Amino acid sequence: MRKRTITTLVLAPVGLIAASGCVSQDKYDQLNTAFRAQEHQLLQSQQEVDNLSNDNKALRTQLADAHQNFDSARNRNEQLSGELDRLAGDFQQLQVEVGTLATGPLPSDLNRMLAELAAANPGVVSFDQQQGMLRSSSDVTFDLGSAALSTEADTTIDTLATILESSEGEAFEICIVGHTDNVPIGRPETRRNHPTNMHLSAHRAISVQEALVDSGVTAPRIMVAGFGQFRPLVPNDKKGAAENRRVEIYLQPSRWAMNEAPEEAVVTPSEDDGAYDDEPMK
Repeated sequence: MRKRTITTLVLAPVGLIAASGCVSQDKYDQLNTAFRAQEHQLLQSQQEVDNLSNDNKALRTQLADAHQNFDSARNRNEQLSGELDRLAGDFQQLQVEVGTLATGPLPSDLNRMLAELAAANPGVVSFDQQQGMLRSSSDVTFDLGSAALSTEADTTIDTLATILESSEGEAFEICIVGHTDNVPIGRPETRRNHPTNMHLSAHRAISVQEALVDSGVTAPRIMVAGFGQFRPLVPNDKKGAAENRRVEIYLQPSRWAMNEAPEEAVVTPSEDDGAYDDEPMK
């Protein structure tokens, strides 16, 4: 294309000369100068076209690379999105698993032992791992209006004592708390031993404490309390509620060094030494 244009321009002065005949040297020089200027301008334009063509090729190459990078990024994003969805699913599953894990104040081995005890005696005792607490139903553990333990309860407490005296349980104090419903003590024979529900709840806690000590638990580790009817789990009706008649055993880290426990002094008074003359009030 360029050669054809340049040839046409070269022949243009000759054609003009041929058409018009002889021309002066000045006229010829002017035409030749004009032609040379146009030729130079054409060469510059062609160079610009070539440069633009090269730029266009470079841009097309860059565009192709950009498309490839975009496709790669999109594929990577899809992979990451799938990975993110998987991780989100794993996280939700972990949340569910963590929510079902038993966490509480007791070590895992002690938790396991107490949970096994409750599983082996489902009608007698249950275990709340969140609180580190065993709960027994008074309707099963005691006779109506009584603080005497049933044979079944005695067997369970004996097993509990073994756990409490093990290496896993020996570092914990034991708090035994009795509860009743709101039905007042009615039978006269019951009121002679347990005048109120508060008495009955405390006496039942004491019975559990005595059974644990008889089974080998160190007495200074144990505290007893009775709340009577004042801390129900569920609303009472006219006949109370079985859920509220219960004994709870809480385990908590010991805050008292067992080696500081004083030995009990055994005094055997003689008939004439006056050992009971100044007996303190109890």
